[in-house]
Amino acid sequence: MAVVAHIQGVVTLGFTITETGTVANLRAISGHPILLQAALDAVKDWTFEPFLINGKPVGVRSRFRVVFAQGRDAEVVRRYYFQEGECSDLLRIGRYGEAEPQCNEALKISANLSNDHLKMNANGNAGNAAYHLGKGAQALEYFQQQLKIAAKMLPKDATGDWADIYRNLAHGYRATGQLSEADSHWKQAETVMEAEIKAWEHRMGKHPDPADLRWRAQLNAGLRQALTEHASYCAKWETLWARKSWNNVPANLSQHRNTASRLAQSGPTASCAGHFFANAPFSRDDHHRPRLGFLVR
Repeated sequence: MAVVAHIQGVVTLGFTITETGTVANLRAISGHPILLQAALDAVKDWTFEPFLINGKPVGVRSRFRVVFAQGRDAEVVRRYYFQEGECSDLLRIGRYGEAEPQCNEALKISANLSNDHLKMNANGNAGNAAYHLGKGAQALEYFQQQLKIAAKMLPKDATGDWADIYRNLAHGYRATGQLSEADSHWKQAETVMEAEIKAWEHRMGKHPDPADLRWRAQLNAGLRQALTEHASYCAKWETLWARKSWNNVPANLSQHRNTASRLAQSGPTASCAGHFFANAPFSRDDHHRPRLGFLVR
């Protein structure tokens, strides 16, 4: 079916290698739905050399990526997915120094691909590695290229991708001191995710299935993270205000107060962050709700 539909991609599988080397507890972690079953079928009968501890075989948990590629550049696509996997794994666990060369190599490989979506993702990963290493200008350049590619090929209903792109740009602009641009892109990310959550609620009604609930949880987590980052940005603005660095405070941030005059009269308060958390998707017993005390003078 994947061949007929011309679908390419990578499926990440998790499984246990048993004491006898067989595969157990096989499950799909991520990947295109059409590719999942083919990946599971390909791996389920594999056998491995058992892992030994003190000479005795033991069961271990493992992951594996199954790459589906076709067409003239299939071999380059496989190379890209292998490199991108190394990059993404290192980014996920916060080993940014090790991730940077892997992500840059994936970006280099993507230049030889016809798939713009892979090029878009490669720029985003390279930008995130640079951003976390304090290379703000380089990160922003990658993120702007990611947006340029997305503008040509990404549908507007690809809300997850657009939210990631806007958040990336907010990071890049903040890292380079362009706070007004950072504010604008955080707002765009939040707007996209809020719209998707409302659309989800309309589609699912009162009795969503477990898969739909997992998707809603992912949307909530993404919105929570964007709101937290945006509030942190407010903290930087509060610091600038306290230092009387008026020229560095974006004019449009007066929107986070009732009026500009109130800002001038009362100075900064916690209301800047409060604006972002007022409609955040937290339950009453959510222990991950950020504390905002650092914004109060």
